[in-house]
Amino acid sequence: MMTSGPDRRTATVILAAAALTAILMRTIAIDRLPGINGDEAWYGVNVQELLAGGTPFLRTGIGNR
Repeated sequence: MMTSGPDRRTATVILAAAALTAILMRTIAIDRLPGINGDEAWYGVNVQELLAGGTPFLRTGIGNR
């Protein structure tokens, strides 16, 4: 069911406010970026390995899948 009129405008305003808040919070705290998590690094290295034509590893450095 499609919404229209005031319902659609309300949803658009809420979505825009949420996006603006997220951008503002990220900009205010730009000097406090989170560190690289082991899982994020593992996935990135696996993708890099695949793109280079290599064989990805099935387990992380500590043995997780």
